[in-house]
Amino acid sequence: MRGLVAADVRDPAAGGDDGTVSRRAGRRWPMTVVVVLLLGQMAVAMVTTAVRQTPTIDEPVYVGTAAVYLEERSLRYNPEHPPLGKLVIAAGVAVADPRLDTGFDGDQGELGRHLLYESGNDPWRLMFRARLPVIVLTLLFGLVVFAFARELAGAAGALAALALYCLSPDVIAHGSLATLDVPAAGFVLTSVWLLWRARRRPRLRLPLAGVAFGAALLVAFVAVSSLRTFPLYLPYSNEAFGGPSKTRFRLHDSNVDWGQDLGRLADRLRERYRGERIWLVYKGSGVPSYYGIDAADPRRVPLAEVRGVLVVSDSAAAKATGRLAELIDSSRPVDDVGHSITVYLR
Repeated sequence: MRGLVAADVRDPAAGGDDGTVSRRAGRRWPMTVVVVLLLGQMAVAMVTTAVRQTPTIDEPVYVGTAAVYLEERSLRYNPEHPPLGKLVIAAGVAVADPRLDTGFDGDQGELGRHLLYESGNDPWRLMFRARLPVIVLTLLFGLVVFAFARELAGAAGALAALALYCLSPDVIAHGSLATLDVPAAGFVLTSVWLLWRARRRPRLRLPLAGVAFGAALLVAFVAVSSLRTFPLYLPYSNEAFGGPSKTRFRLHDSNVDWGQDLGRLADRLRERYRGERIWLVYKGSGVPSYYGIDAADPRRVPLAEVRGVLVVSDSAAAKATGRLAELIDSSRPVDDVGHSITVYLR
């Protein structure tokens, strides 16, 4: 017994196990600090984005479906997608405790709009609560990225991979939404990592010595590009493609304009165009009148009657034909809202 006790109290200076543990701990704490800082800035970016964006096109569907899961234990809405991601969203919906009209029998899109705008709920509060579990899950997937990359490329490679993940405007954009994109991608990555570990492969060290400088430059570039994009992450393009303000000329839909800037549009109209006649073509799930936007559809009146301020979602403009194309071609662009909505004067 005395021998066992004596073996457990070796002098660290003598090079025993305790000294090894101390040295390892000393090497690990700087890495832990960097990991916490990277995930912390990502959390701030996602939360800041989540509280400012109005519902995107798909979010009301998933939030409404999650509310039905909680209230009715029913899978009748949104059957085309597996329930796991929506159950994650439901954790936030449960905290918000929204009013749900159990007699509602519309389709899944109508369900979401009814829940957010017609049932006495606060859509800002409900959407933020619904987005929080996805934000947390996105941060946890960051740890998976770090762990998997560490097994493949060591500590330096793991930090580089985590930095690229945490600074990516695309990951931040979709990690701050109550949608299924990040949960689906993250669970696939986690499954691949666990399969890798289960097969007991030897640790693979990728040759990083020759690319360390390039990796550092890439991380620096992404960091600067991400900072310049804040907080308008959804329409991101990097500087090689002209930046976020030019994305709408090459892409549309969830790459640019998913209806996220209706609240920002309401603020802009109050600040710069108060008293003007507003004509609006909005592509999204939000309800403009809820945000104080009094507008008419310019496609429903003769072209000559459309005078004043014309507002068009960039996704709608990208696919414009007929009357809408004529309206845009004969108008002068004067303003941009969130790189997803263009304001014209006529």
